[in-house]
Amino acid sequence: MADEAAGKRSAGTGATRTSTYAEVTNNATGKALMREQHGKITLSAVGELNHRILPGTHIGDLTITEKVFEQMARSRRVRAQLPTS
Repeated sequence: MADEAAGKRSAGTGATRTSTYAEVTNNATGKALMREQHGKITLSAVGELNHRILPGTHIGDLTITEKVFEQMARSRRVRAQLPTS
């Protein structure tokens, strides 16, 4: 369901979301946000802390991600119209 919502909001392809999942569960630096054990996904201590302090912020907000993608596309269109020197 969340995967479907992210896809509808241009938040990335399935491969991008898979890559992101790999990053947030990678504990090589001791800063993984989630952990997977026996097929069960839970928040790590760092993830739990983020969950508690980030509500009400724009970090991770799909609406903000969507706006950033739109602004980047608009910037590319404008740059394409500029004369080259």
